[in-house]
Amino acid sequence: MDRQLIYPGAIPLETDLLSAQKNDMVGLSKLAAAVLGTTTQVNGLACNPNAPAALNVVISPGEIYSLQNIDSTAYSSIAADTVHQIVKQGILLDALTLATPAPATGGQSINYLIQATYQDFDAAQVVLPYYNASNPTQAYSGPNNAGTTNNTVRKGTCVVAAKTGISATTGTQLTPAPDAGYVGLFVVTVANGQTSVLSGNISTLAGAPFLTPAVQGRLLNIQVFNASGTYTPTAGTKSVIVEVQGGGGGGGGTAATGAGQTAAAPGGSAGGFAKSRITSGFAGAGVTVGAAGAAGAIGGPGGGGGTSSFGVLVSATGGVGGGGVAAAAPPYIQGGALAGATPTSGNLFNASGGYGGNALSIQATSQVAGPGGTSFFGAGPQGIATATGPGSPATSPGAGGSGGGALVSAAGQTGGTGAAGIVIVWELA
Repeated sequence: MDRQLIYPGAIPLETDLLSAQKNDMVGLSKLAAAVLGTTTQVNGLACNPNAPAALNVVISPGEIYSLQNIDSTAYSSIAADTVHQIVKQGILLDALTLATPAPATGGQSINYLIQATYQDFDAAQVVLPYYNASNPTQAYSGPNNAGTTNNTVRKGTCVVAAKTGISATTGTQLTPAPDAGYVGLFVVTVANGQTSVLSGNISTLAGAPFLTPAVQGRLLNIQVFNASGTYTPTAGTKSVIVEVQGGGGGGGGTAATGAGQTAAAPGGSAGGFAKSRITSGFAGAGVTVGAAGAAGAIGGPGGGGGTSSFGVLVSATGGVGGGGVAAAAPPYIQGGALAGATPTSGNLFNASGGYGGNALSIQATSQVAGPGGTSFFGAGPQGIATATGPGSPATSPGAGGSGGGALVSAAGQTGGTGAAGIVIVWELA
């Protein structure tokens, strides 16, 4: 990379500063070309609906990398250079809102092409002080003391625009071609009578030169399944990230107690959790939401939670129910089984459900029932302590219910139900 030479005692020239900046730009451009190549590419510039909803789209900040002349016009006192081309970076620092109005004719739709280009732009006009040879102590205001402004920055900008297509009968409208020097990024489709642009109206243009897959993986929509069903993708979905939480196990129940006896049951374990990135075969997948584990009957074990799944692509099994407990005589240590963790199936992340807590009868008048196991989405309920009562139901998806507890000469108690699982689908463009 070239560097300017400046000597002690030499009179500094404006070209010293200008050339230094030009050399920096050329050196960085060659590094960019070695990493990115010389074809036009963009980074960022995601296109999303306006908030609040309107017939607009909002372009996020980003950059465009494009092969351009070093300088198509003179750079202050340095002549233009249209012989050599380098990769320049055009920057959009702030979000940009683009209007996409609906067509006026009933039954028609229109496609807008969101396009981008690189542009050099001289800006930041200021009246600069200039050297006054006749009176060096008093500077001129602008060239020849005329008060004229000068541009002080040559900006490398990313210009983004919405090009309007021709409205036509819905389904036959065409997307316009990019203007000369522009590259197409997104297509926004708006129908007659529409009052706002939704995520489903925006699609990434085929072949759009995004720099990274993450840009093309912008979030379109989130679908949450609290009950079993069938997954139907939002228009424009290219891949999905699926989170699957199995149902939580129910807490164990306790038998009735007699004189000098206490009883406390363990909680149910939480269901397993799995997370997967899926790029094909997800449309129409059957979604199963694991059922909540049943509460343990008096003296009986809690039921296991159901398995949650997204087709055959990812699944997470339900939690194990807490064991049932008979009344305990001295030394008051009950023997209910501790609930176990569960296996899962996902290509990004897997987590076993948290164990249901064990329970303990400490003395003839004291006992602590086991809490429900903690799932990926939250903790299970606490177990009842030094009191007689049923276990509490879980509320966090996939968490286990707590165990029941009974003090001396009390009726048997049921456990708490586990919480059903959940399936969440993150849709990406």
